[in-house]
Amino acid sequence: MRVSVIDAKGNIATIEMDEESPIEDLKALVEVEMNIPFAQQTLLFDNKKLEDKSTLKSCGLKDGDMVQVQNNQLGNLLSMIQNIGRAQGQGQGQNQGNAGFGGFNMGNVLNQALKKEAEEIKRHYESSPNDLQFILHQNPEFAQAVLNEDINVLIEYIRKHKEKKKQEEIARLERIRKLEEDPFNPENQRLIEEEIRMKNVNENLEFAQEYTPEVFGTVTMLYIDAKINGHSIQAFVDSGAQSTIMSYKSAERVGLLHLLDKRYAGIAMGVGTSRILGRIHSAKMQIGSTFFQLSLTILEDDKIEFLFGLDMLKRHQCCIDLNKNQLVFHGGELAVPFLGEGEIKKHFAADANKDKKLVGSEKIPVGVDATTEKSLEKSAEFHEEDINKLMALGFQRTQVLAALRMCGGNVDMAASYLFSS
Repeated sequence: MRVSVIDAKGNIATIEMDEESPIEDLKALVEVEMNIPFAQQTLLFDNKKLEDKSTLKSCGLKDGDMVQVQNNQLGNLLSMIQNIGRAQGQGQGQNQGNAGFGGFNMGNVLNQALKKEAEEIKRHYESSPNDLQFILHQNPEFAQAVLNEDINVLIEYIRKHKEKKKQEEIARLERIRKLEEDPFNPENQRLIEEEIRMKNVNENLEFAQEYTPEVFGTVTMLYIDAKINGHSIQAFVDSGAQSTIMSYKSAERVGLLHLLDKRYAGIAMGVGTSRILGRIHSAKMQIGSTFFQLSLTILEDDKIEFLFGLDMLKRHQCCIDLNKNQLVFHGGELAVPFLGEGEIKKHFAADANKDKKLVGSEKIPVGVDATTEKSLEKSAEFHEEDINKLMALGFQRTQVLAALRMCGGNVDMAASYLFSS
């Protein structure tokens, strides 16, 4: 059977035991799970103290029940403080009673514990700007509490967070208890399995947040400074993209459009589609004082101004050195540092993250004649029968529509293109 144990701070431990096990065995496990010494424990169920030699079954405990554990050392300390406070109050002709405890009570002790925890949290984030940046993105409310000069704001946040977790755990255990009342019900079994799965997922999340918090942040893409045809440009380095790409607007800005070969027009297909306007077969890229020859595919989409793809990375024997944060050319002849996050043009960086899959999985038809360029401009509707016929061959609707546009609505040509792409 499963028994949940909750302490005065709201911490909960779930323990598996046999119903014939004595209470002293439960105490031993509580000592291991909750770090409360055996001799200092008092276990309560339904406001009744559980005796060491009694069994769980004889105490009326059932699967899923919750037991409260009290720390006797803390209780004795508070009792001593209370007695001292009462004696002082009587000596001064005052009756401080239970509320005063000589200036102390259980609430004060818990508040001191929360204050200590809050101070440790503030010190940690003040000394770890990267961690602070992470919580600003992932949990702004918590971040604001940490940054607030009033420590009581953070204390209150921690208090509410602990209470919320306690209530969620109590509710979860209650759900499981009710489900296990009829364990052979297939629907209940499914729900129990889902509860267990989500518990494992949340534990996995907490582990990742504690030991690998960087995976929840935004990864800065890799950019280098370069010049194309004498014009400065930021190159997005992407080894997952098949070809080196430049937007139409960027090609116009650097003065290369007069070299555009429209016979290489087509469609880049992946998660979405993007129109290929043609290819510039040879252009010069300058990095520092070194020049490199490039072949550029020109896209109509202007979300990425210039992408340095795998074709040119291989041609110039590039190595992406993440340890030194640089792009190395020709075995070390030239090493170019990647740009910092603050140096990257924000709108290009965001679009690179958003559309990376599109350019990374493109399919570029080679040798398409100039009539293809005209067919791409058509927006005529196609017969649903023709679309379904091509989709029946195993292609997605977006691929079929793109192929039909390329081939001017000719189904046979579209099928041939799809199989050859």
